[in-house]
Amino acid sequence: MLPTIRTATTADFLRLDELERACPMVGDTSLFIYRQGDYTRILRFFTRAHMWVAEYQDRLIGSISWSWNKVSVNGKQEPVGWLADVRVHPDFRKTRLIYRLLRQAYDQACADGVDLTIGTILKGNQAIEVLASGRAGFPRFEQIGTFDILQLYPGLPVRRRLAGLELRPANADDVPTICRLLNRHYQHDQFWIEATPERLRHVIALAEGMRLDDYTLVFRKGQAVAVIHTWDQGSFKKPIVERYSPYLELVTRATRLLSHFTPLPGLPKPGGTLRYLWLRDLACTPGHEHDLARLIHWQYSNMKGGPYHFLMAAVQRGDKMERLYRGIFRTRVTLNMWAVSRSGRDVKTELAPVGKRLFHDNTFT
Repeated sequence: MLPTIRTATTADFLRLDELERACPMVGDTSLFIYRQGDYTRILRFFTRAHMWVAEYQDRLIGSISWSWNKVSVNGKQEPVGWLADVRVHPDFRKTRLIYRLLRQAYDQACADGVDLTIGTILKGNQAIEVLASGRAGFPRFEQIGTFDILQLYPGLPVRRRLAGLELRPANADDVPTICRLLNRHYQHDQFWIEATPERLRHVIALAEGMRLDDYTLVFRKGQAVAVIHTWDQGSFKKPIVERYSPYLELVTRATRLLSHFTPLPGLPKPGGTLRYLWLRDLACTPGHEHDLARLIHWQYSNMKGGPYHFLMAAVQRGDKMERLYRGIFRTRVTLNMWAVSRSGRDVKTELAPVGKRLFHDNTFT
């Protein structure tokens, strides 16, 4: 008997926790994300979202979600799909279940009239990447970019110079200014969604733990020149450590010892929870990249002795924004972005020519 694939409901959430535990993210740190009873929070930020589960003899053995938003593609608005939540229980990885789940998402893209779909895959996840070759009647996926999730380890000394700058938290009157900074910085990126006061307020209202006053603005001679936003997602996403690599296990033991004598945070033992503070919505006016870097160093310094194990940031490989994090000790997790066109467009050439920057908000994944 084949597994049944159906639309996910709230009654599935507890069993999705079990599936998440069975499908940890594997790397130097192997972990799973405990969603605290709701697997559809992130989907709320899309124009339309779908999530399906695969069930076999009262077990949830797989899941997938596909959602879409209108974004900028080569300067024009176009609906683009986002593929996520792809999980298959280890007991079923040698079956055709993953193809059936992808078919569900593909058929929905056809029904919704969406040509392009993108998604990110942990680098080295060959079980998923092998599907990119266009098997089983699907169009061919192409890798169009690489993103590094930077884990900035707080407590180490960095240069913190703020001479000539005024920093303050944002208030309601600053929303148009934040939008102007974001749009000017990202307006030429692929997949950028225009920032408007209405959308920004809507996102903040929907996102648990997100606050307007966690936006920090930088002023030089009275003019706003840079902005960053921090988001603590701990109220709905908890990364639980399963195990560390042998090398990293030694490192984590050292951090726990040093935490008794220094401001360095001790990384949790297996079974413990990692605490992340995400950096997002980083932007500056042209020529003020150095001021944005100083703002990041200021935020990093403020985490000294705090509750977080890492300050998290994401950057596209090869983007000049990588320079903003120079001088800060960090580890990284690498994700590859893939794209597919139902109509057969040359996505590599059209979406990601040399020098074209891709926008992807990794905090919403």
